[in-house]
Amino acid sequence: MSIPPEHAHLVVFNPAHDPEQHVQQAMQVANGLHQSLQSEEALALLAGVRQLVLTAAEVPFPESALGRITHKMVEVLQTLKRYEEARGEQWTLLGLQQALGKLDWDVLLDVCSTSILDTSLDAFLAELPGRISLDDQSTALLYKDLGNVMCSLKLYPEGLRLFQLGMVCLPEDAPIQQKVDLLNGIAGVYTWTERFKEALLAYQENHHLYQQAGDLPGQIQQLLNMAQTLQSIPRIQEARATLKEIIRQAEPLGMVHFVRQAHYMLAGLKGLPRAEAAGHLLEYARLEVAFSGTSAHEPLLMNMEVRQNQQNFDFQKSMRMELQEAYQRLYDLNAEREILYERLEKQAEEFERLANTDPLTGLPNRRLFFAHFEREFGRVKRSAEECSVVLMDIDHFKSVNDTFSHKTGDLVLKIVADLLKLDRRQGDLVARYGGEEFVLLLPGASALGAKLACERIQKRLSGYPWHRLLDRRTITMSFGVSDSMKLETIDQVLMQADERLYRAKNAGRNRIVGPWEDHV
Repeated sequence: MSIPPEHAHLVVFNPAHDPEQHVQQAMQVANGLHQSLQSEEALALLAGVRQLVLTAAEVPFPESALGRITHKMVEVLQTLKRYEEARGEQWTLLGLQQALGKLDWDVLLDVCSTSILDTSLDAFLAELPGRISLDDQSTALLYKDLGNVMCSLKLYPEGLRLFQLGMVCLPEDAPIQQKVDLLNGIAGVYTWTERFKEALLAYQENHHLYQQAGDLPGQIQQLLNMAQTLQSIPRIQEARATLKEIIRQAEPLGMVHFVRQAHYMLAGLKGLPRAEAAGHLLEYARLEVAFSGTSAHEPLLMNMEVRQNQQNFDFQKSMRMELQEAYQRLYDLNAEREILYERLEKQAEEFERLANTDPLTGLPNRRLFFAHFEREFGRVKRSAEECSVVLMDIDHFKSVNDTFSHKTGDLVLKIVADLLKLDRRQGDLVARYGGEEFVLLLPGASALGAKLACERIQKRLSGYPWHRLLDRRTITMSFGVSDSMKLETIDQVLMQADERLYRAKNAGRNRIVGPWEDHV
């Protein structure tokens, strides 16, 4: 797509103009073209202006100009759903930012994550050195953040490998916290994948690092992680010894939260003598009351006192077995409930999809359109942004059914629906309004932008090989455009679009009627 002739002068610098104002003017024009659905023209203009900035060495363009232009090109490409090109421009943007010493970490993380998800981790690792230059410490930080992203998506093998690569490239003199973060990531993956022995090794290494740094709270936190892992292996006696070590170290320093958590874990440790478990639970409850300043745990204290004073061991054993059975039944019921909820959620999603989709064309139906338009109308009324609605009707559709059969008519409706889906911006909505009538909602588009969208639809209709289906017939449509979002209700907006559609039909069909013809 070429630059519109009226804007071609923007890719040639006039020495009489200020370079900053020249870039600002180009950006404003590109933004206007994009909003009026001329995104390809906006992209061509931005590329031309960027080339001007790159080649005009004698002109002192501001250093930030290349970054701003490229950032806008990324936005336009993403709107056009040309994600691979957008990612390439993001890499270009990052290179420009790095040259200026202002690297945007969020953009780097976004483009790297997208590269891994769209290709593979191996492909990304091969591509990265040729895309951007990072020192070892920054590379390790990038791998750590990417590992967290992969784990949040439950891609644990990729996350683990990124954490391990971060450890490999981390310099020896890097801050201890950076090493700890990477090891915690490794341990977390091993825990989530139930590889508890490997997780324990990572936590032990972190404990050693905190010992070297003399960080006692860090050491105790890692002991707590180790105790939880030992309990899962299970190595109960080691877990018990580790928890007691936590109490021994944390209590003199007044680290109540560590002491309290250790007592709570000891109280629930399997195989611990009953009296010892009860003592830890009582101590946990006492610390909880003291720490919170409330008496919320008094019932627990009273209950434990009664249990400690019970003399009949057989009775206690019987009650414990019944309680375990009750817990197992509750667990089984919860598992069944989760399965049932999952099925109900899937059914609800399918019912919602069916309720909002036209079964013949696969387009959103009238119900979904009104719900979407209601929200958009309220937003536009608050923000005073532009928005347009187009009602479209297939010309002489009844004669298609009468001449060729209703089956052929249904096929025509499907083809028209497929053509209407093409070249839509993100946020645009095309729906079947009823019968042979369709509706197009264009947020951010002026009446002129809507007219251009209608002309594109006319071009697609005229270029389709209808003769294969309808002998010598062709399919055209009439259009009614409304951009009057200052009206009180969406019904009034649609009535205005419908009235203009009626005028297009009366004027000979295959026409676009909008506000520009109201005073003709």
